[in-house]
Amino acid sequence: MAVLRNQATAGEQGYANVEFLVADGCTIDFLDASFDGITWRYALHHSAQVEAALAEVGRVLRPAAVLVVADAVRHPEDDRDFINRCQALEPDGHVRIYTANGLVDLFWASDFEAQQQFVSTITFTRSLKAAYRDLIDGTPPEILDLYGVTITGDRAVLDSDVLNVKFAAPAD
Repeated sequence: MAVLRNQATAGEQGYANVEFLVADGCTIDFLDASFDGITWRYALHHSAQVEAALAEVGRVLRPAAVLVVADAVRHPEDDRDFINRCQALEPDGHVRIYTANGLVDLFWASDFEAQQQFVSTITFTRSLKAAYRDLIDGTPPEILDLYGVTITGDRAVLDSDVLNVKFAAPAD
């Protein structure tokens, strides 16, 4: 459905040369060196095979092409892994949110070079079901403070940093 919605929006805005496709990231049905750029936005933490997906993205990018990644990151002082435990309560395929350094290291290990980066914020709002209440009640306040967790009625609200990075694909 998102593909159709995005295609319609692109058409409404006058973009006739845009095509939206869905792929699992580990198999991208394009020839080697097909793209000058790829955007990987709020999807990395859903990937169970990050290294395989990085290899595939590297394969379809032209040498020194641009890869822009934006994904939520775990606070480096979150020694309880609160953010991952919280996100795993949603049935949306969550696998792992990395720390900012861990995320950059993943790409560096696949020969992507970080060129520019900045941090923004994303807010998650969750219905305060029993599992969320139990997690929040069992988490030390100093960890909850890292994410600005607040309870408003039957909703929990938390903030996470988002690391936005422009990488250069491997030159070879």
